[in-house]
Amino acid sequence: SNTAVTNIDERFDYAIDRDGFVAVLGEANGYSTTLPDLMGQGYHTISVGLVNGNHSAGLTAYDTTGRMKPDIVAFETLTSYATPQVSSAAGLISEKLRNTYSASLTTAAAYPRLTKALLLAGAAKDPLSGWSRADTTKPYDARYGAGALNVFLAYRILDAGNVTYSGSSTVPCTAWSVASVSNTPPSNAT
Repeated sequence: SNTAVTNIDERFDYAIDRDGFVAVLGEANGYSTTLPDLMGQGYHTISVGLVNGNHSAGLTAYDTTGRMKPDIVAFETLTSYATPQVSSAAGLISEKLRNTYSASLTTAAAYPRLTKALLLAGAAKDPLSGWSRADTTKPYDARYGAGALNVFLAYRILDAGNVTYSGSSTVPCTAWSVASVSNTPPSNAT
């Protein structure tokens, strides 16, 4: 039932938040606009598709409806082969965070969130001729997510370091922060 699926997805998300682990899950193989009910619709999971677009993609129906999945795509023929690529990249990023920036990340939930954000920020659009953010109210492409896995760029962003958010000064192009920001422009913005 819908309630059972929602409960399972929400409990998995709670465990990710509480324990600080990264969960990378493959979407279903085959071109479809229906997402699998379990796990692939999770809020804190990283869902993986394929660069050829032959995977399920769409909007979530559980655990906060209307979010786009997959989050990222990788170069393989089946999602069960693409998922370990993203999982390995997530492991590399997460381990670097834990060993280098643990003082900046004060909660267990920060590790999977920042790992996911870095992978999505580093995702490449160039290898995907069909990638388009046609709907500017959505964060990324409806079939290819944030783009194709690019662990080098994600690591480069991570390695640039934690910067303090500023509404009035320029920050580096490749850097990151775990600070919350407002979607309201600063009073001095034009």
